[in-house]
Amino acid sequence: MKRTSLFFATFLFSLLTFSAELKFAVVGDAGLWNSNSQSLLASIVKFDTKKMVMPGDNIYSGTYEKAWTPWKNAGITFDVVAIGNHHLGYANEVKYFGMPGEYFAKSYLNGEVLFLVLNSDNTKTVNEQMTWFESQLKSTTAKQVYAVYHHPSLTIGEHKWTEKKAFQTKIRSLFKTYRSKITAVIVGHDHVAALINFDNLPVIVSGSAQSPDKGSPVNNVQEGIQVKSQIYLSAQPYWVQQITSGGDSAEFNFIRAKDNKVLCKAVIQTGMRETHSCVKEFLR
Repeated sequence: MKRTSLFFATFLFSLLTFSAELKFAVVGDAGLWNSNSQSLLASIVKFDTKKMVMPGDNIYSGTYEKAWTPWKNAGITFDVVAIGNHHLGYANEVKYFGMPGEYFAKSYLNGEVLFLVLNSDNTKTVNEQMTWFESQLKSTTAKQVYAVYHHPSLTIGEHKWTEKKAFQTKIRSLFKTYRSKITAVIVGHDHVAALINFDNLPVIVSGSAQSPDKGSPVNNVQEGIQVKSQIYLSAQPYWVQQITSGGDSAEFNFIRAKDNKVLCKAVIQTGMRETHSCVKEFLR
């Protein structure tokens, strides 16, 4: 009888473990409560997505409370937060969002999913951050690994990658060394929603919350790296929904806030180039 109970308990635990699904709303550059924020929040709630991945620029004016209390009231949690170039001081941002520090690791699904969060705005701690980042990549056994920070490491829009040259040069070198362990990079800064390949490294850009750019796809070579837009959505607010049940791949849905329409979907597997599809008029 005890053996039977133990079997069913083990079976139930395994079932719950493998059926767990995580959903994140990836929303950067959202640090202002206005009509765009309202539209994004309503869409995120519509898709029953409560956890947030925030790649920086989490305040533009006023207070954190004014910008983010409506999100808290809707049941949103600030799970993975990176610091951008718009902030009220690093320490204040860390305190408000309950971050472990300016840079940190956060894991989910019994360690299968790992976010490595960096502060690309802090030019004084580049070497310190890169030493830590490399140690995390060396030691991790996670099946999915995401690097999250604010400034894209190559030029994909109106901002030039050389804004944070020391940070970008060093992190690109580590991406090359540990490519097989990395699932994707998540950034903001450019006010678009995009999936861009740096050679075969997928980069998710979600920064179209405020003042969306009227940008256009990029396809060129920078620093010896092919930079190519696979998905590029601009001129209005979009957000990206990340869904994973563990394993070595995750799904990213690119959603237009005004009508809750999923315009594109990408499936990204660790160490591999992604597969993606869009509704016809948005496939570029």
